[in-house]
Amino acid sequence: MYQHRRDAKLNIHTNNHLHLAIKEYGWENLKARTIIIGHDNYCYEIEKKLRANLSIGWNINIGGDKPPISKYRGEDYVSPLKGKLRSTPWMLGRVAVNKGLAASDKTREKMSIAHKGRKNTPEHLLKRMESRRITRIARGQICPIIVNGVQYESAKIASKHIEIPESTLKFWAYKKGIPSKKYAHITECRWVQNA
Repeated sequence: MYQHRRDAKLNIHTNNHLHLAIKEYGWENLKARTIIIGHDNYCYEIEKKLRANLSIGWNINIGGDKPPISKYRGEDYVSPLKGKLRSTPWMLGRVAVNKGLAASDKTREKMSIAHKGRKNTPEHLLKRMESRRITRIARGQICPIIVNGVQYESAKIASKHIEIPESTLKFWAYKKGIPSKKYAHITECRWVQNA
């Protein structure tokens, strides 16, 4: 039962008749009753007796339409598909080319170009770094800090200029402690309040 509900939510239900009923009436409004509890094979046999024809109620197949179980075919069995190239559209990119799957020269060329991408110029890298910095500032991930009356863009930049560990500056800025005798020259350390 819960499998039906999950498949209906994901829009992958194979029984379109039941799927539309769940969609129209809602899962909570459908009435379902447990008739028998037992081993799978026994339950499927009972269901075949109760649903002996096609399209009874929401069932579209006879019984519960138990999926076929693959049987052991012996140690010497070799699949007739072994070694044959097959169209596999879900395999894209480098994997398909490397496995030697059937693809036209034009397709191989496109996949090769797509895989290589383009080289980033130094200007492009600087532009991307600046964009990330602005985004981090807007999200509040980088906060300006004031140390001894001088405002720095971040605690990381301040720590490089003053040569004090970044974690120590943050500790003082969050008012969790005060500078020791070693850092007596630090009279002020606080975050800049955004208006």
